[in-house]
Amino acid sequence: MITFYIVSIIVVLLYFLVEYTILHHVINSIPIRILVNGTKGKSTTVKIIFDILKGNGQKVFAKITGDNPILIDSNGDETIVKRFAPASIVENIRIL
Repeated sequence: MITFYIVSIIVVLLYFLVEYTILHHVINSIPIRILVNGTKGKSTTVKIIFDILKGNGQKVFAKITGDNPILIDSNGDETIVKRFAPASIVENIRIL
């Protein structure tokens, strides 16, 4: 029985190691990341930053997290994110 627990722990640790490695690789593949935080005006600020960078010819991707989370792709098309739970970091990891 102890062997089962040891193997289970090793499998879980390997899973987390692989997940961490993949996430780290994905995050590092994004050369510039701008994070906007605060209490008011974050969605508007993200849209303004997106428009400025897009106007300069940059390839831009934006995510607005709020009551109605939205993804804005490099073409400027907006997609509503279906949320199955309250907002959390897991939502952002899933999207990455």
